[in-house]
Order: sequence, then structure tokens, then C-alpha cells
Amino acid sequence: MEVVFGGISSLLYGAADFLGGEGARRAPAAAIVFWAGVVSFPLILVVAFLVGGEATGADYLLGAVAGASGAFGLVFLFTGLGRGRAASVAPIAAAVAAGLAYLNRYVGLSLILSSLIGLLLLGQGPARRRLQETAMFAAVSLLPGVLWQIRNLRMTGVAANRVLGWHPLDFAKLREAGATLASWAPVELFSLEVRAVLVGLVALVVVGFGLRLVRGQSADPAGVEARSLLALAGIHVLSYAALLAISISIFDASTRLDPRALSALFLVGILTACVIGWNLVVGAGSRLGRVVAAGLIGTVAAAYGIRSAGLLQNSATNGLGFSSNSWTNSETIQLVAQLDPQLVIYSNEALPVYFLSGHPAYSVPEKVDPVKDSLRADFPALFDAMRRRLETGQAVLVLFHPQSLPAVLPELDLLTEGLTPAGVGDDGIIYQAEDLAGWARQRTGWATARWA
Repeated sequence: MEVVFGGISSLLYGAADFLGGEGARRAPAAAIVFWAGVVSFPLILVVAFLVGGEATGADYLLGAVAGASGAFGLVFLFTGLGRGRAASVAPIAAAVAAGLAYLNRYVGLSLILSSLIGLLLLGQGPARRRLQETAMFAAVSLLPGVLWQIRNLRMTGVAANRVLGWHPLDFAKLREAGATLASWAPVELFSLEVRAVLVGLVALVVVGFGLRLVRGQSADPAGVEARSLLALAGIHVLSYAALLAISISIFDASTRLDPRALSALFLVGILTACVIGWNLVVGAGSRLGRVVAAGLIGTVAAAYGIRSAGLLQNSATNGLGFSSNSWTNSETIQLVAQLDPQLVIYSNEALPVYFLSGHPAYSVPEKVDPVKDSLRADFPALFDAMRRRLETGQAVLVLFHPQSLPAVLPELDLLTEGLTPAGVGDDGIIYQAEDLAGWARQRTGWATARWA
């Protein structure tokens, strides 16, 4: 659903910028922003009451500052759009947006890369002008990421937790990507493999029609814009896929090819299908052709609408993420909430433990670094520090679904050696020291012998 909401937000932002710029040619930009706020305030108020939540004075203060900053930014943006051409203002705004997206890793990098290629290959005017626009876009869009890397370097001593290595894409990754593509099918009546084939066939059809439109010779402005948009979408898909492959193979072996990582491709696919569908309806040579094209588009849209409604109902009923029923009703979380606040907690699910119980928690040391796909050099020291706290009664170990621990963690027998269950929930176990005095006498040289 984050893809759907992200797409809706993008469309609304684009429409707001266009309408705001047009309105600024006829009225003061400040007045447009003010009345837009007045009209939208009741809707925001209704959403706020439906969502609920608690806020402190600091939260209200930060919200007021953010709102005022956004309002001033819109005034300046609409003023620029009203006084000058959108072609001179929009690229700067797009570069800033792509630069901020750069902080979200692959999406931002692919946006910057595809934008630079698009400006060079699809831009208007002589080559010198296109080079100047490309250089300006690169400078503005890369600035936020560079500043963030400098911040990391000053605070942690490294720009990023990455080292060069070679762990190429394997069949498991490709299978995961295929499962993700299959999950995009609007109906779930078939097996995963059949849905993957169907999605692949639809993608080939979309690519075929897209290439046909891109190669079109029509001088109609709408046709030219459609061809440029489709060409840019293709560049973005290739850029995003290439960045994912390079990152997994060289920088980050832990990257999952799940719906979250591939959502950018889904959104581009939906936008591409909409452009092609519109051109099919408008460009159909007969009334029957337009009816057939419109019927196919309506059928697909209805199928996705029904599935989206089901997902919304499921999220409203069962929740998502740490707000899902499985977490909020977790017996293990309820047991953790009753622990002594002075106890140190180690867990394979440290984040939900902290968010839902209020007790700070440390993650169980990982034996394998999932990013570098190699053994962690500091694992023995970190593991020994955890064991010391457990043995002396300063800490407890909270394991969720202990029989299915990920491979990057130590084995269950090693984790729970000398520990006894202090609390058992429906989804996890809390372990504590079995014999504090005995352990304190017997642990001499334990770590050295264990990792020698």
C-alpha cells in the first residue's frame, strides 16, 4: 500500500505545483497558499481525529515550525512559477527533490542517474545548453547526499558502513525478485509461478506498446510528451535495476528484492501503463477500438481497486508492522513489559521490544555481517560481553520464535547455554541465568577457549 499512497501523493504534489503556478499568474502567491490551507484544514483535522495518537508540546512546536517553513517554501515556489517559465523553475525543484530522495538510497540514486541521462539525451536545445542543465542538476541533486556523507564521516569516522566485496546475484535473489513480481498481479487465484509468468507477459506487452509509441513520428505535442515520458521511464527502470545489481554484487549483500525494494519499478510500471492506455484510447482508429481499449483498462483498474480495498481492510483490521495484532497482542512483549527496568535486554527483535514495551533493548550480536556477507571480526568480543551480563544476572535474553532464528545469528544452543526459561509466551521465550554463583566461578578462560 505504501506504493499506492506514494503514487497518489506524487500526483497530488504535481497537480498542486501546476495549479499553484498557474494561479500565481493571476493572484498573489501568498493568497493562494493561505486559501489552500483554509480549504485543506478540515480534511487534515478529520484525518488527525481518525488516526489519533498523542503529542507533546515539543511535537506541536516542531509541527508549527515545519508547517510555517512549508508555507514559505510554497510561496517562493509559486512566485517563481508565476513570474518565470516552468522550464526554468521546475528543474531546480526536481533536482532538490531527487537530492532528498538520494538519502533513501536506490530510489534517489536512480532518480538522479536517470534524470542526468534524460537531460542529455532527451533535453531540448543545443548540446552546450543540455550539458549546462545536466551539470546544474547534478550539483544540486548530489549536494544533500554529499553533506550527509560528510556528517557520517565526522560523527562515526566512516562515510558509510560499506566495503568493496564480490557477492554476485544468485538464484535465490532472482527467485525472490520473481516472487515480488508475482505479488503484483491484481488477482491471487493462481499459483506464484503462474502469476509471475502473467506479470512477465503483461510487462512484455507494455514494453512493446511503449517502444511503438517511442518510435512514433507524430509531431503532436501530446505525442511528443508521451514519447519523452516513456523513454525516461525506460531509462529509470534500467538505472534502478543496474544500481540494485551493482549494490548487491559489490556493496550490500543483505539487500532484499522484496516489494519495498522494488516498489519504484512497480510505480513506474503503473505510470507507463497509464500513458500507454491513454494513447491507445485516444489514438484508436475506430469507436470499437476505443471501447475495447477503455474496457481493458477499466478491468485492470477495477481488479487493482478491489485488491487495494482488501489490503486496506486487512490493514485496518489486523494492523501493519509493529502495530499489527501479532505484535500488540504478543504475550512475550507483555512479559517483557513487566521486567525490572534495571535489567539489560538482549533480543533478536530489539526494535519492537523497545517500541512496544518501553524497555531499551540491545540486538543479539550477529555472527555474520549481512551487508558484507562475511564473519564479523568483533563478534567474539560482543558475544562475550553479552554472556558476562547474562551470567551475572544483569541481563535477560528475549528470543522471538527461537526455533527459526536467522542464519546470521549464533545457533540457539550456543545462545541459551546455561540459561533457563524465565517466561514463555506464545511467540517467544525470556531466558535468564541458571546458576549465577556457579557461572561466576566457572567462566575463567571461557571466551578464550570458545573462540580459540
